[in-house]
Amino acid sequence: MKNIKSLALILFVLSSIISAQNIKIFGDAVVRPRYDAIDQGNFANSTYDFHYLYRARLNVRSELDQNWFFQTQLAHAGYGSFAFAGFERTEYRIPGSIEGAIRPGVHFMNLYFGRSEDDWSLMAGLLPVNGLENPLLDIHYYPSRIVDIPFALFSVNGAFGATGHFNLAGNKFEYSAYLDGNEGKFVESPAGNELYSKHDNYTFMLRYNIAAGGFTVSPVVMYALANDSTAAPLTLGGIVKLPEVGGVKLSAVVGTSSQSKVGTTEYSIFYSRVRGDMPVGPATFTLWFDFATRTDKYTAGDEEHTFTYIWAKYNYPVVKTDKGSLYVGPTFRWATDKADNVKDFSRIKAEVTVTYSFK
Repeated sequence: MKNIKSLALILFVLSSIISAQNIKIFGDAVVRPRYDAIDQGNFANSTYDFHYLYRARLNVRSELDQNWFFQTQLAHAGYGSFAFAGFERTEYRIPGSIEGAIRPGVHFMNLYFGRSEDDWSLMAGLLPVNGLENPLLDIHYYPSRIVDIPFALFSVNGAFGATGHFNLAGNKFEYSAYLDGNEGKFVESPAGNELYSKHDNYTFMLRYNIAAGGFTVSPVVMYALANDSTAAPLTLGGIVKLPEVGGVKLSAVVGTSSQSKVGTTEYSIFYSRVRGDMPVGPATFTLWFDFATRTDKYTAGDEEHTFTYIWAKYNYPVVKTDKGSLYVGPTFRWATDKADNVKDFSRIKAEVTVTYSFK
């Protein structure tokens, strides 16, 4: 009944806004069969399975005078907004139905408004945050995972907060503040004694995009402000994009993240990525390689983890028009996490992604 009421509300909102002249609606739908193999060596069970993933995202944007706008995205609140056919996670299942009848719920994945000008912008709310373009978000928010795009999957490329930009010396300077934990609270006894006192946890991010001669270099700083006994990492790095040559796009990311808060595990991370996007026939071939290390510091000694990740995708256009497109993309992903006498993790995901988009 709750999902039915939510759907009715969504349909009512959509029917109200579709007739408005300042509304834009665009989105995409994906079907993805996947072979998923997890090998954990002698340290845990290994699994080999087929999954069937699907996703639909509907974006609605309203634009007012003077470049004020509101935008939202309706999708499923699963990993990367994907639902897994036959898996009852955050999906809805009618009592007594077969597993194949499970339906995913629909949620507001983005919901924000603001003003956007050529030389400045400011927006606030539940914001889109691109973890695929900026993998430093992975090491900042998910230090125990690091590779296999954890920010895109677990944070679903979004965060609550405020962000904007302004032009500085002819280049784009971006600033953001994200809410990491709503722990802020003060409790006082009738006698005036402090019983509990905490502030909310935040991450502040600064990024300066320097463009010259076809190159773009983007230094990034991310600083977490957190309560006692809560990890508060400092993440530093840079994103470099090289000039496009013959349709080939090359980029690299290098960064570090560390924290030593009392009451938490002290760690330091080094991360790197090299990526290439190149035309192969009528399609685009994307390949990137991640290499990262994490050192956890314990009283008994340091624990060294080594991570690697390979992403390879051939994205073939079946249909491509001014109204939208249909792509078929065979994809191979291989992630590893290894530590001597502690962990020997390897995961392979071989899948075909069929994407229909409209605008």
